[in-house]
Amino acid sequence: MSETTGGPVEAAAPGAPGELLGTGRTADVFALPDGRVLRRYRAGAGAWADARGEADLMAHLAGHGYPVPAAWPGERPTDLLMERLDGPTMAQAVTTGALAPDAAGRMLADLLRRLHAVPPRTAAHPGDRVLHLDLHPENVLLTPADRSSSTGPPPPRATPAWTPR
Repeated sequence: MSETTGGPVEAAAPGAPGELLGTGRTADVFALPDGRVLRRYRAGAGAWADARGEADLMAHLAGHGYPVPAAWPGERPTDLLMERLDGPTMAQAVTTGALAPDAAGRMLADLLRRLHAVPPRTAAHPGDRVLHLDLHPENVLLTPADRSSSTGPPPPRATPAWTPR
């Protein structure tokens, strides 16, 4: 299996919800026929397996202009449905030369800065902030800045994949 969303992965097991797109330390991501993906935490994921809380947090981030895919809780507490984003990971773009390493560094720093500026949904202390413990070039997808544009290719937009590794 691959730990990247863009590399080859094993075929999904019988009864899987769709094509297996990627796998990480705690979850697997499957393609769904309706243009979404399902991220399903595996057994033993423990506290990480709060899909409803994660969907709420992603809606909060989007409400503050942070680039995250639309997300909804699934039927199981371990299932998170997300808008499917198409594009290479930041790591793939740097490796193929489509994105210069210094530009990738600036984009990643900007994502981290913007994330730190988002107020938390709930806070015990005034300085509390949203913290992403796994934001790195393999977890950032480069997508068109405006997916509805028909006037030519827009500049890339960095969108954290929020897929645990």
